[in-house]
Amino acid sequence: MVFTSVGSELRLIRVFGHRHFWTTNFSTWIQRASGGNELLYQSYDWFDMPTYRYDSVTANPMTSATENIDGAASGLLMLKAGQKVHFNCHIEYTDERAKSAKAPMPSQIGTLRFANEAFTAEMCILFGSTTNVQLISPTKDTSKLPGFATDP
Repeated sequence: MVFTSVGSELRLIRVFGHRHFWTTNFSTWIQRASGGNELLYQSYDWFDMPTYRYDSVTANPMTSATENIDGAASGLLMLKAGQKVHFNCHIEYTDERAKSAKAPMPSQIGTLRFANEAFTAEMCILFGSTTNVQLISPTKDTSKLPGFATDP
């Protein structure tokens, strides 16, 4: 999991995640100053990565972990200084997952690495647009993940 700290108030306009076959759950959330987590974006389909907008007109679909339905929060999304935007790719690098798509087996691939290859490597990148500032340079976070970020 990685995060970016918010340095000054900003509005999040849109978000989408990029990953490859081995990621079964891409989750993005805000860690509020109060310590609570607010889910912003969740996607289960690596092949069709949706982009969601956060404005007063768009009604984004609600996510469903039990049905593997992609979704996001809706409405204007304001972030305050000191909050953190987290994202995580839940990777299932298993023979069972490979068989589900007739992909190469982990034993054939070896150590999974970061690269632009759909079945023989993985990526975990968050893209988005903000007002006022640019969020850059995510930082590795080793704290416990919320349950929604690890459910396949």
